[in-house]
Amino acid sequence: MLAAFVDSQRTSSLRKRGGEGAMRLQEAALRIDGRPVTAAEVLAGALVGGFADELIDRAAGGIAAASLAAEKAVEATATEIQAALDGWRKSRDLVAADDFRAWMASEGFDLKGVARWLERDVLRERLALRFRQELQRRRPALAELIPSLHEEAVMSGLQAELSEELALRLVAPAPGEEQAEELEAARAAVPGLLDCADFDGLVALVEPLGVTREAVGNLIEAELAYRALRSREGKPESLEEELREFGRELVRFEVADADFANEDVAREVVCCVREDGDSFRRSASRAGQAARLRVLMGAELDRERFGHRISVAAPKDLFGPVSAEGRHHLAQLVRRLEPDLRSDRVREELTDRLVRRRLQRSLAERVVFPVGEVA
Repeated sequence: MLAAFVDSQRTSSLRKRGGEGAMRLQEAALRIDGRPVTAAEVLAGALVGGFADELIDRAAGGIAAASLAAEKAVEATATEIQAALDGWRKSRDLVAADDFRAWMASEGFDLKGVARWLERDVLRERLALRFRQELQRRRPALAELIPSLHEEAVMSGLQAELSEELALRLVAPAPGEEQAEELEAARAAVPGLLDCADFDGLVALVEPLGVTREAVGNLIEAELAYRALRSREGKPESLEEELREFGRELVRFEVADADFANEDVAREVVCCVREDGDSFRRSASRAGQAARLRVLMGAELDRERFGHRISVAAPKDLFGPVSAEGRHHLAQLVRRLEPDLRSDRVREELTDRLVRRRLQRSLAERVVFPVGEVA
């Protein structure tokens, strides 16, 4: 239905192309000390630094969903794509046609490219409810995803977040000599984190982005400097002090959830839990659905269907069903987990806070985030 959607826009001023769909990988995503750092280098830095997981998951999910949809003859309708476009434009403050057209021109997209991405996004959400395992089996290898990462980063809004993360690495102070041995081992391990045999393999992996060998080396050194800073800042006594001050913001939530094909079945599960006092996970299992059990931080909870309600709920509170794409969703807060320094996630979060505070002044003085500048 993509063609039908694009055809429906044929008389609109939005049909004007922006940059003929060219991906502007070589434009400056940020400048440090006046030197441009391209969007391509940001993506390569995210891969090297291990902070591209969400981007990779989104790109892989979209490609897998498109493949599965083609096999099963599943399509996103023109109406669905239009609704997705309307929501996406509203979220980006691009409701006005002139603003949207200017955005496409600045980012190198045309309407067909935007619609194609939105179609994959619609299919990914729809199919994930029914074919989670099948989509996982179709997940492309990282090397196959590289050419699509920039489009995904721009359309999903992750490009700015990745640029900010890389900026932290680029302003991190050089490590001391006492960390040299530790960092040498870390340097040798970086290619293996991306399933590359060596540095040459890593350079080849990011080659489709147009990133030079020298740039890859510099990105690795920036990542190592950042890791060294985290090691210095994340001392037990510093983490304990940070926990005393900000611990309330680090509460985690253990959540169980399940999707049901039949709304009546979902409501029967609710009755079993609320009226009969049965366990949610046991009731879901008897109804033929295994409930997922996850531990979520506050920021992660915000992305969930019942996020706000769960954040203020009491343990065992059950929510739903909420219906979407023919499935009916239930979620339960199992328990609240107070922050504990024995948790890796809590230590990581506290260290993040310490490092960001340490680098705040350098970021303000040395980094600029330009728009549309060619490097």
